[in-house]
Amino acid sequence: MLRNLVRTTFALAAFLIVFGIGAYIINPEAMQASDQQAGNEGGRELAGEVITSEEFGDKWPFTVDDGRIECREAGALVFVHGDFEYQLNGVATQQGYTSINSIWRWNPDIPGTRISITPIIQRAQALC
Repeated sequence: MLRNLVRTTFALAAFLIVFGIGAYIINPEAMQASDQQAGNEGGRELAGEVITSEEFGDKWPFTVDDGRIECREAGALVFVHGDFEYQLNGVATQQGYTSINSIWRWNPDIPGTRISITPIIQRAQALC
């Protein structure tokens, strides 16, 4: 009886370990999504800073008035506004953050181009 209980316990533990590893291999982004939603990386606070359109004047590159720039895991640079987390670099794009294009302002002086986000990216990079 005790032997069967031990076998069952070990079998259940092995199943849970294999299932967890298998789930991570199939969809590692799902494991990371909870960290993004919680606003931290593995329990540590993110490096970030609030920026506003007032601060940048005509050079403000977004259609929203403010947001928070953050440096996330592996150097992903993110602009956070409300419930949305937008990518500012290729690392953030690869990690599945929302495209910045939906809030990236067009340049009224040069048709077909957008206001440069380089100053925002450089400032976010300094947080890493």
